[in-house]
Amino acid sequence: MQFTADVQAGHLYATLRAINGTVKRPHALMGTIGATVLRLNQQRHDVGQAPDGSSWTPLAKSTVHAIVERRQHQITRVAGKRDGARSDFRAAQKIMAGKRILLDRGDLLRFYYRANGSEVIISTMDQRKAAWHHFGTGTHGPKGASYEIRPKAAKALAFGGLVRKRVMHPGVPARQLVGFPDSDRDVVSEVVSDHITHVAQQASSK
Repeated sequence: MQFTADVQAGHLYATLRAINGTVKRPHALMGTIGATVLRLNQQRHDVGQAPDGSSWTPLAKSTVHAIVERRQHQITRVAGKRDGARSDFRAAQKIMAGKRILLDRGDLLRFYYRANGSEVIISTMDQRKAAWHHFGTGTHGPKGASYEIRPKAAKALAFGGLVRKRVMHPGVPARQLVGFPDSDRDVVSEVVSDHITHVAQQASSK
């Protein structure tokens, strides 16, 4: 007795070629991964969280008062709206509660991604400031010591109603901006699986 099976492997070969093409030319996949990782990090920025899920250190009260004072002066100088000044103070109270505490001019948390071959690079518009906040500075940072600040153009430094010719700054605490925790790895694994499944389905349907 003899049994002959004729296997039509055309769809299988087409699917394997498509998957192999994704591995050799991963730009589209890496772009999807980059967009996903960027979104996950931005979601943590919105609630003031580090990649490990811990909350960022709140802003110092002196910093918040300086922000309020600066913005109130701006409002008064432009339109003289006292209601605006009071509403701005309420906004500052939200900052004290840890909501978007690093969002001032918008440049620090303006991150972007770039797919480069098999790599995904997450970066920010202001890398110098981002490094200060990510790793911490002064007593909170790698050097573990406060540092002196002197005016560069003006005759004195003014902050929070105080005027000084020089100050010893303790530094800013580390508030990690980017990372790739296990929860992100799980999401990216799903993204890769969905992408390859989509490529395979497209190839087999042709």
